[in-house]
Amino acid sequence: MAIDPYYPPFEYLDENGKIVGFDVDLLNAIDEKEGFKPDYQANEILNIVPSVQEGKDDLGASSIFILPERQEVVDYSESYFELPLAFLGLEAEGRPQSINDITGKTIAVQKNIVMETIVDEEYVPKGNEKHGVKSNFLAFQNVIQGHSDVMIDNVVALQGFLPKAEGKEIYTLQLPKEKNLQLGYVVQKGNTELLNKLNSGLKKVKEDGTYDKIYDKWFGKDSQYPIVNMTVNANAQ
Repeated sequence: MAIDPYYPPFEYLDENGKIVGFDVDLLNAIDEKEGFKPDYQANEILNIVPSVQEGKDDLGASSIFILPERQEVVDYSESYFELPLAFLGLEAEGRPQSINDITGKTIAVQKNIVMETIVDEEYVPKGNEKHGVKSNFLAFQNVIQGHSDVMIDNVVALQGFLPKAEGKEIYTLQLPKEKNLQLGYVVQKGNTELLNKLNSGLKKVKEDGTYDKIYDKWFGKDSQYPIVNMTVNANAQ
């Protein structure tokens, strides 16, 4: 099973070098229901879908967005997580009151990911200037250092950046709900046996409350990544 252990809290290495996180807990819970024996092997995120496609790995699990172009080469499980997107900026530069207030701002975004497509298709035509960078952390640094007005990413990634704000006050502005991304596990095309086990197990852990307990552990109000508390409710158009 291919997994990139550098996306906390979905997956990361603990102090003993063991891969842990939300995905690991969820897949272990699914395994208890269906018995597919996950064996976690570290791999880079960009290599996971090709590795599964070629049959080198049976399953890919690393906060993988469900995208139409990927569905052409691998099969996805049912969505197991809905991930909101948000802009992040400095309070000192003024807090937008709605998504419309982003118009005209410079936007830092990691290259070659779905968020860049959103910027290209929806914001550049409105006059926003895009600052494409190699990583989301570089996008964050662009904002902190004043090179870009805002950055865009998923709320979990943004939550992880807040402690690195160098004492500066940060705001986040969540995009409308229809922009939320769905996450799924990937298997090789035609591997219906494993796909059925994933979907069946996922349904069972949602029905018996196991999923909610795992979610609260990693994303609840008392966790390090409390999704419910981190974003500004400013979706008004």
